[in-house]
Amino acid sequence: MAHSPPKGGFTLAEILVVVLVIGILAGTGAGYYSKMTREIRSETTQQGLSSFLDACRKRAILRGIPVHVRASARGLGIHESGRFFFPISGLSPSSIDTLNGLVFTATRTYSTGKPVETIRLEFSPGTGLPESQDIRVAIQ
Repeated sequence: MAHSPPKGGFTLAEILVVVLVIGILAGTGAGYYSKMTREIRSETTQQGLSSFLDACRKRAILRGIPVHVRASARGLGIHESGRFFFPISGLSPSSIDTLNGLVFTATRTYSTGKPVETIRLEFSPGTGLPESQDIRVAIQ
């Protein structure tokens, strides 16, 4: 019986090694991607919150009237305008209460009637955000 020449192709062992290497690389990349996504989301949320509160502060200064922040599970707004809204999810109930008591005037920022410079916001677990963040709210 004549022996036929070997045909081109890969052996099962070679294919398994390639699949194993791809799996290891994908697992490593997925962990890194997940970490970067959390960090970017946290930074974006903090920048958005700071921008929203800064806009409230500037509105109070320019208009010369107090600006009252209102917060809900959906996000932040102000009592004076329904169009002024910052969507955010994952705020803890205590943070929602803190933000609901926040008032900007032309010269000071108040939380539940007391002057404040920073507020601490807490986030629900599983949101990809840090457990808490300190946000500067004082007029500079």
